[in-house]
Amino acid sequence: NYYIDQIKTSITNHLSAFSGKKRAVSLSGGVDSGTIIGMLHKITGQRVDAVSLSYNEKTEYDESTLINYSVRDHAQNWFDIKLNPMQMINDMETYYNRFDIPLATVSIYGYDYLYRKIAEMGYKNIYTGAGGDYLQAGNYPCFLYYFADLKYSKSPFYEKEVSQWIKNHGTSKFPKSYETVENFFKNNIDFSESGKLKKQELFLPSKNILNKEFYNEIGDISSNVVDSYGTYLRSYFAQELFFEAVPPGVDAEDMIDWTYGTKMISPFFSKNLIELGWELSPSKKIENGINKVLSRESLRGICALEILQRKQKNGFNAPFDIWLRGPLNDFAMDIFTSNSFLGRGFYDDSKFFKILNQHMKGSSDHMMLLWQALNLELWMCSWIDN
Repeated sequence: NYYIDQIKTSITNHLSAFSGKKRAVSLSGGVDSGTIIGMLHKITGQRVDAVSLSYNEKTEYDESTLINYSVRDHAQNWFDIKLNPMQMINDMETYYNRFDIPLATVSIYGYDYLYRKIAEMGYKNIYTGAGGDYLQAGNYPCFLYYFADLKYSKSPFYEKEVSQWIKNHGTSKFPKSYETVENFFKNNIDFSESGKLKKQELFLPSKNILNKEFYNEIGDISSNVVDSYGTYLRSYFAQELFFEAVPPGVDAEDMIDWTYGTKMISPFFSKNLIELGWELSPSKKIENGINKVLSRESLRGICALEILQRKQKNGFNAPFDIWLRGPLNDFAMDIFTSNSFLGRGFYDDSKFFKILNQHMKGSSDHMMLLWQALNLELWMCSWIDN
């Protein structure tokens, strides 16, 4: 009851503070945005307009079916905005005339495109489900940090929870196993003290592909890591809030709002809800290989039942991996073979083009690394070379 009351209070406060402007919900297929639109419907007594982003390509990230459940229960009007690679090319050519930092992920670009279209339709207050994952261990790594807590405490539930996670979340593309868990512990967990995280060099799975001279020149590039907060799951919660996820998201959100005159409203980022997430028992976050336990138990009638009963998490990703091999290939290769890119001395060229070729042939997926390399170069051309 306290959880539901605090969601209601946070949304009510925002409705009061930002009244008088046309509003919509940025709707995905997840529990959090489903909760926001459901609670808005409950508070106002009126169905709510919603806008979503999708793609013509059918991938495992497609949430159209799940979105339809929230639309069925709570939406007055629903606009499904389609993003295509040709639009991305047009945007990328001038994007860094405006953004003064490289875009860390393709999802940030997707949000920018979505909110641009929302603003063009006259919506100024955009409600989102952002923050709900931090409250209730909603993102993928939370399971692994929770398993570290169980192992450190020699809990009898360790094997049960890992086996349920493997059963519920393993896929052909991303299989789960005890080896997955142990490798994560090796790279991220310091078992000398409960809740102590390891510092890491911030490289993606493709490992260090930097030019050796450049690597030595820039020195220590270890990640910032919070001190122990008593458990690994709580330390990760703090890590996400202070370093990993929230700060880059806030930078991008501010630029989007400034550009389009919008106001992104994320009720889960209220003080009381964040404190609830901090104090909440792990068993109300993860149990039997399923996360967001509290929401699943308490939000029936607010969030669509089909969403609450779904065990897997899709995530929000444009099919940039597919586009790189197809319609974006010429655009990307022109950049990666340009004199400016090759002359910067950032990468070991042989290693970089090896992973590039692996991706283009489809033998591996290096989408994230290639996105970041591409956007760093576009940013350098706009902000450094000029």
